[in-house]
Parts: sequence; structure tokens; C-alpha cells
Amino acid sequence: MSPRPEAIIRENSSILQLSKEMEGAKPDPELTQALNNLYRREHLGRRIRPNQPQAQVRAFSSRKIQLAVGDRLVALPKAKADALILGRSKAEQNQGGVVYRAPRIPEPLVNPLRQVRRDALLSNVAALPDNTVSAYSDNRDFIEAVMLGANHAMQQELRWRGFPTDMKGTIFHRFWDRGEEPDDTSKDDIGSIRSWTGKLGDQDSPVDQDGDENIVIVIKGDVVRKLDNPLMVIDISTDHNEWDGDPTGGSEPVFWGKIGRDVMYYGFDVSIEFLMSPANRSRAYFVIYEPPGRMRFGLDIGNYTVRRERGALSASIIDPSNAPPMQNWDDLSWSHMDLTPADYVSFAEDKIILKPPQAQFNLWSAHKTSAKIARSFWQKPIAAVLPLERVL
Repeated sequence: MSPRPEAIIRENSSILQLSKEMEGAKPDPELTQALNNLYRREHLGRRIRPNQPQAQVRAFSSRKIQLAVGDRLVALPKAKADALILGRSKAEQNQGGVVYRAPRIPEPLVNPLRQVRRDALLSNVAALPDNTVSAYSDNRDFIEAVMLGANHAMQQELRWRGFPTDMKGTIFHRFWDRGEEPDDTSKDDIGSIRSWTGKLGDQDSPVDQDGDENIVIVIKGDVVRKLDNPLMVIDISTDHNEWDGDPTGGSEPVFWGKIGRDVMYYGFDVSIEFLMSPANRSRAYFVIYEPPGRMRFGLDIGNYTVRRERGALSASIIDPSNAPPMQNWDDLSWSHMDLTPADYVSFAEDKIILKPPQAQFNLWSAHKTSAKIARSFWQKPIAAVLPLERVL
């Protein structure tokens, strides 16, 4: 409950009277200090003006400001003139008539298309089974329809903003993200729309001279979630029904991308007819690589049955009697570990693992360190080889 206003006035009056009486008498130091702490006696009876920040005004020369602004105003028209079209090209001079031009935007349209809708690029991608590899062909009808619609919409925007256009220019040239330089026109998916004839899907492509449908490999599952951006090549082995282990003669993807966090697609300038031909069918392999330069640490499941079932850790996996013999530290698995009652790996001093015969260093001796243990847990980059016949 707040005190009444008249009570506050009486209290303040008594304090002022006490302060006046103390001015003529010798004040008690303890009483003075107590009053100062409670009521701030030096402030009684007068108004306190709050401290306000003062604007710092310094001397300046208006001539310097005039020169700086004047130089900028003089430079702007010159810079604008340098950015303008200086004249007709030689082809335009030979052609004559009114010249219409269109800006070039090298942004691949597949990137905003994936952001608009996850299955806009691959219909019903959510229905793909997990941990599978699928093969598709790129749809040239769809690609050219998207490119034509995007260019028409951008031309309408330019015309609305007063840009001189005849609505026939080609602003967007690329659908797939190929990682090429913006000015490299040889990597464009479509040429000038002005020169198109016939139906959609039948137009010439600067990057695809043969006109065959590209094969697109789609991976969905744990390998994408784990490795983020795995690499892939198509390798034609020299031996039938067996991979020769030499991917140097393989075909690298000409475009690639990611849909969500678990789907990757890779486009190859190779037709399905070529891969399915009798001469190549039994020699074609999809090789999936882990991106180099990434560090992974962990232990393998040494039991083949459990590896197939991908079940939880059980006593049979960590039983040292079931541990397979190690030739080097890459063979280290859960079966070689001792677990604490809380299911943590035991790193006690008496926990010793003998150095494998082909290993260079003794990493699990009684004098092991965190760096040695990390080296024993280091996982080498993986590669998976998948016969093409299992996919197509």
C-alpha cells in the first residue's frame, strides 16, 4: 500500500528542517553518513538536471564537401557511359534494322526449381525406396518447356520496366548445374530461342551435340545422409562380369545436384542404349566414392550376420572370442573392444590390443594416447561398386 501524498510532504519537510539545523551545529559523522546513504542529503531541496549527451560539433570546410560531391557527380555519368552498349556488333551491322538485345543470366534454373518444390525435378521422389539406386533419362521436352516459359516471363518483366525487347531474346540458357564458367556458351543447355523450329524436345543443344537422352542416376538413402555429397562415375571394365578396379577410363557426371538431404542425382552424357548394348552390359559399373579430405572415425561391425541385419550391438559382437584376426589397424572392430557397465569403450591402461602384424605403430599399448586411439579409429574413404545390370 503506497503512502499518502501529505505523508510524503511531511517526511520531506522534516528532513529539510533537520538538514538546516545540522548546518549550524557540529554534525555527528555517523548520522551524516547514514543520511547521505539513505536520502542523498546533497540533493535535498534542489532539482537535479539529468546528464544529457552533447552533440560534438567540429569545424569543417564546406569547400571540401563540395569538391567530394562534385567529383562523384562528375564520375557517375562517365561510369554509366562505360557500362552502356557502345554500338552494333558486326553481325548486327550486316543484318541492319532495329537491334534488340537481351541480358544473359547464367544461373541454372534447376536450383530455384528445386527450392519451389522438392518433387518438381523428380516426380514423386518421396516414394522412392530408401537405400536404392535408380536410373532415369533426362526429359528434353520438359527442359525446353521450362526454359521457354522462364525466358518469356523474364521478357515480359523487362518490357514492363521499359527495356527495349522484341520478346524473342534468350536470357536463361542453362537448366542443369554443370559447375562451368558463366561465359562458356558451349555448356549451355539451349541455344538462341529465336532459332527454334519444330516441337519441344527437338531443338539443338550446344552442350549435347549427339542429341541422345542422358542417363540420370539417382541415389537415395543412408550413403547420401552420411557422406553428404558422394561422388560417382560410370566405369566400363575391360573384363566381363568383373570390375578391373581401374576407374580412369570411366565417365564422370556432366551435371549433378541434391534433392533434400537424402537424394543425389548424377547426369552422364551416356545413353541407356549404349550401356545396355551386348558389348557393354556386363562390363558397366556404377562406382560411388566418398568425398576425399573428410575425416571419419568409428568402428566396424566385425560380425557378417549382424552387418547384414544392421541390428543393435549385442554380446556376440563385442565378445573377444568372436573377434576376427587383425592384419592391420583397419581391421579393428567392435568385437575387439571391452565396454564399461555404461556401454562406453574402456580405455583403461590394462586394456591392451597387440599390434597387428602388418601395422607400423603400436596404438593400443599401455602407453596409448588420445591421438593413437583416434588413429586406430580412423576410417578410410570408401568406394562402392555396383554392377549396372542390378540397376537397369
